[in-house]
Amino acid sequence: MLLLFSDDAAFGSEVARRLREIGFPVVSHDPDFAESVCHELDFSGVILDGRRQAERFAELSERLLTHDPELPLAFLRDPKDSIFPAATKVIHVKSPETDFRALLDFCQSCMGCEDYSTFTLQHHPEEKQFTYLGYPLTLTDYEYRFLLCLLRNAPTVVRTDVLLSEAFPDNRAPQSTLRTLASRINQAAQAVSGLRLVQSVYGKGYRLCDGIMKSLHE
Repeated sequence: MLLLFSDDAAFGSEVARRLREIGFPVVSHDPDFAESVCHELDFSGVILDGRRQAERFAELSERLLTHDPELPLAFLRDPKDSIFPAATKVIHVKSPETDFRALLDFCQSCMGCEDYSTFTLQHHPEEKQFTYLGYPLTLTDYEYRFLLCLLRNAPTVVRTDVLLSEAFPDNRAPQSTLRTLASRINQAAQAVSGLRLVQSVYGKGYRLCDGIMKSLHE
C-alpha cells in the first residue's frame, strides 16, 4: 500500500483513484493525521502534496524521514516555491498528466514489477482479473480489490481496517461487509475446485488459505 497526503481532498481522492485503477494500492488521507496513519498502517511509500502548503508538508516529510530514513517519499512541489523538501523524489508540478506520470513512476519504484502468479491463483493486472486453476473468477470490483490485497500480503493476515481502506477507499463500509466479500470469493472458488480461497482469522482479519502461495516458496 502507498499513502497519499493532501490538503486538497478532491485532488488526493482523484489521484489515488486513478492509480488504483491501474493496479497500485494508493489511499488518500488527511495530512492532519499523517503520523498516526503511518504508525497504524503497513505501507511501502508516501506521497506528499506540497503544492499549496510547501513549508507545512516539508516539515512533515522531515518528521517521517526522521522516523524512517529509508522511507520512499515523493513530494509534489510548485516550482516557484523556495522550499527544498527532504524526499527521495521531488516532483516539480507542470501539468496534471505530466505530474501523474511522475507519480506513476514513483509507485512502480516502490512496488516493483509485481508478479502475483501462485500455484493455483493468477492475477492479470491489465484486465483486473484473476484466474483460479486456469479458470476465470467472476468477481465484482470490491471482491477483486479484497482478493488482490490478500494476495499482495500473503501469507500474512491482513487486518480488517487495511482491507476496508483497500476495498472501500471512498466510503465507510462496516466490517460485516468483508464477511460477505470473503463468502462470495469462496463461493466462486468452490465452484471450480470445491475449496476456499479466503480464510477468516478470528479477531485479526483475513488471509489466503494455506497452499495458495506454494510456488512462491519452492
